[in-house]
Amino acid sequence: MVVEGKPFHIVCYLTVFYPVKWQHNGTTLFPDENTRMTLEDDSSGGSVVISNLSIARAHKYHSGEYKCSTFASLSHIIDVLGDDSITGNFDSGNYKIFEYGKKIELQCNFTSENADNVAIKWLKNDKPIDASADERYEIKPTENKFIINRAVVTDAGNYTCVVTNKKNTTDLRLVFHVVCRPYVGLPPDTSVVEGEKLILTCNVFGEPIPNVYWKIGNKTYEESEGRIQLLDNKEKGIPKGILRIDEATMEDRNTYTCVASILFNDITSEHEKSTFVRVKDKLAALWPFLGICAEVVVLCTIILIYEKKRNKTELDESDTDGSPEQKNTPDHGKDSEVRHRK
Repeated sequence: MVVEGKPFHIVCYLTVFYPVKWQHNGTTLFPDENTRMTLEDDSSGGSVVISNLSIARAHKYHSGEYKCSTFASLSHIIDVLGDDSITGNFDSGNYKIFEYGKKIELQCNFTSENADNVAIKWLKNDKPIDASADERYEIKPTENKFIINRAVVTDAGNYTCVVTNKKNTTDLRLVFHVVCRPYVGLPPDTSVVEGEKLILTCNVFGEPIPNVYWKIGNKTYEESEGRIQLLDNKEKGIPKGILRIDEATMEDRNTYTCVASILFNDITSEHEKSTFVRVKDKLAALWPFLGICAEVVVLCTIILIYEKKRNKTELDESDTDGSPEQKNTPDHGKDSEVRHRK
C-alpha cells in the first residue's frame, strides 16, 4: 500500500540468465523523471543481480502488478491510495456531531483491491485509543467502526482513523472532528418576590462552547437591554449564561427561554429550554400567617360566645332553684306563730 504522492521502491533479485525488463501490468516501463531503474551485483558474489525500481511520486495509475523480468514467476502488487480511498460517516464537512448521553459511531470506509492486507487503528487527539480503558468504548474491526456509548462532553475531540499496511510502513489517515450538540437545562417553573432580584442560570453543555441568547415571551435578547441583564457564567465559562433583573415587577411574569446554538461547518445546531416566571406580591409571605391569625380569632370568639351563654344558663338555673325556699320561709314563720298563741 502506498499513499498517493509518496515515493515507493521495489527490489528484485534474479539470476544473471534472466534479462531485466520492468513491466507494469504487462506494459514495459522506461526511465523518466519520475521513474528510476538501477542494476547492481549481489555483494555475495553469486550469480544473482539486484534490480531496483524507484517511483518518486506515486499516482493512482501506478497501482497494479510489477515484474522485473518477463521470465519471472513472482510479482509485486502496489496499491496506491488517494484521499478518496478512505471516507468517513461525517455529518457535515469533517464534523461528526453527537448528542449528550447518546452513542457516537465513527466508521472509516476503506476502498482498496487489497483491503485484507491493511489494518485500521484509532487515535484520539493523536494518542492511541485503548478500548479496555473505558467500558463505554467498542471497536469493531470487521466493520471499521469505533463506538462510544453514553457520550459526554469530554468525548469531543479529534479522532483519527489510521489505515496501515501489514508491514506498518505506510499509513493513510482520516480525521473526524467530533463535537457535541448544545444541551440546555432550566427548571420548568421559577418564583420570585416582587422587588427582589430575578436570576436565571442557563445550564449549558456543548463542545465547542455554544453561543447563548434569551427570549422573553416573543422578544429575543442577544445583548443586555434596559433592566434585562445578560451576564457571563464565569464558573462554567458560558457567555451570557445568566439573565438578571435587579427588581422584579408584576410585569416580569412571563415565559423565559434560554437558547444555545453551535455552528458546525454549514449546520447550525440549537437546543432550548423554557421556564415560567411567577412574581409574588410582597405580602404574599404574610397571607398564611394572617390566615392562621384569623382562624385563631374566630375560634376564640366562638369559645367566648359559648362560655358566655353557658354561664348565663347556669345563673338562670340557680335563680330558679332558690325561689321556693324563699316562699316557704314566711309560711313557716306564720305557722310557728299560730302554734305559740294556742
